[in-house]
Amino acid sequence: MATTEEVQSWLQVMALNDSYYGATIADKLKVVKARPGAVVFELLVDGPMLNFAGSIHGGLLATLVDECTTFAIMSAGHKPGLSVDITVQYLSTAKEGETISVAATLDKAGHNMAFARCVVGLKGSDKIIATGSHTKFLNVKL
Repeated sequence: MATTEEVQSWLQVMALNDSYYGATIADKLKVVKARPGAVVFELLVDGPMLNFAGSIHGGLLATLVDECTTFAIMSAGHKPGLSVDITVQYLSTAKEGETISVAATLDKAGHNMAFARCVVGLKGSDKIIATGSHTKFLNVKL
């Protein structure tokens, strides 16, 4: 079971791995709090995260759903597993200089599968930017 400090240390290790896609945001994510099965992150939206319209890119939001729900799964003592399904619902947007909050929770995990979800919102408001769900296969033999 992971603490806030442990999850932040996982992010630091990921940020050093240039071959890992998640490294593109790992050094920018801040862990606000963590408990087994739930992690809250914050992220300051900056230039490289924007689309042509000047708002947060949908691909970045999908990456946040992937990464943050995986950390929620890992915080409960499970391996990261392999993605089976990721769904993102885009509800609003964030602009450069705004801070977003990502609350990820593990709904259920068994021997083979885990089901997690998250809500991405504008920090300090009730504005929901996106929601997402993530199903992972845990029983990976590498």
